[in-house]
Amino acid sequence: MEPTQMREFYKTGAHQPRHETAAAALLSGANNHALLELAEAMEDIPYLIYKGTALAHLYYAELFLRPRADTDLWIHEQGKEEFFRRLEALGYLSENQNIGTLLSYQAAFRKEILPRIYLTLDVHWRLFNVQELSGLLSFEEALAESVELSPLKARTLCLTHALLVSLVHRVAHRQNRMDLLPLHDIHLMLEQLSEDEATKLVVLAHEKKVIALCQHGIELSRASFGTELCVPLEKFLSQQEKAGESSSLYLYGRKSPAALWLADLRFLPWSKKLRYLWEHAFPAPLYMRRKYGFRSHAFLPYFYFFRLVRGAGKIWKRAG
Repeated sequence: MEPTQMREFYKTGAHQPRHETAAAALLSGANNHALLELAEAMEDIPYLIYKGTALAHLYYAELFLRPRADTDLWIHEQGKEEFFRRLEALGYLSENQNIGTLLSYQAAFRKEILPRIYLTLDVHWRLFNVQELSGLLSFEEALAESVELSPLKARTLCLTHALLVSLVHRVAHRQNRMDLLPLHDIHLMLEQLSEDEATKLVVLAHEKKVIALCQHGIELSRASFGTELCVPLEKFLSQQEKAGESSSLYLYGRKSPAALWLADLRFLPWSKKLRYLWEHAFPAPLYMRRKYGFRSHAFLPYFYFFRLVRGAGKIWKRAG
């Protein structure tokens, strides 16, 4: 399919089955109502809505044209316990996840907003779980330059930060899969970028040492959707990647869990390396009880052993 056809394909919603498009349109109102309720409950706690939900409101003609499985929120790490407490007061239930202190910097909460229809909130206190990229932006610097997301009485990332996050997310989280939806997000943002914003993006790519990741995403957007680029971005693409930029590792092929763990360990101080491995091998007892459905602590050793034996072969397999 030619880039011009691809643009029209996504613009009209033809990338979604008709029944999914209709369902998404009907659910938009319920989702918005729940997020407005959230805004009221968190009035004195700063948070950002970002990724799919924010992009749908800012860059798509209709909300249903940007399908999404959840709504991503970003909060300050120091305020997460109070944020979680208020979510539970609103009726959200936490999903069972092996978060630990170093494995994951996000937690999922779910609430029934219509009969048998749930809204999932993915609450992050760092942008990514990949250790090298988890601090790509601090919450403080993102909040300082955030913009209003008025339909939801909330705030979201400015265009430059949103684009930087999207360019890195498709590699850090999706392992550089050729998914067209994230590339379409990037295409829409690139075409709204001013020259000053583009220059700022280039500066950030250098500062954060993600030049190759950003160049790759921009090139794929142009190849897929015929994205028109301003002068600073044309010059940026003509630059050679910085030699030795370690983040470029994530561009090359799908990684096994073991390979991703080794990459994480390189960026952790020695004092945290052992804890990181321990948390992978021996998750919290509450997680184990929920996952395997037992109540007595007496069963913990058995299920830890079962988990280790069952997972030993899987950690070397590449993601599908």
